Amino acid sequence: MTFAHKLAAPLRGLSIARILTAVQATAETWSRRRRGRRALGDLSDHLLQDIGLDRFTAEREAERPCWKD
Repeated sequence: MTFAHKLAAPLRGLSIARILTAVQATAETWSRRRRGRRALGDLSDHLLQDIGLDRFTAEREAERPCWKD
């Protein structure tokens, strides 16, 4: 079995509409994470302290890729 077949196996039997809906939902989730992480990285130390985070933790989170939960 090729790599492409392994990727396509979970999609077998699904309609194009359901696949596109899942792709759209994933893209929206990644976009929301990217915006949130970018905003977290822009917060002042005072605001970070208010939410219980330090600068190091906020910057580490802000640098995470959007596809990582």
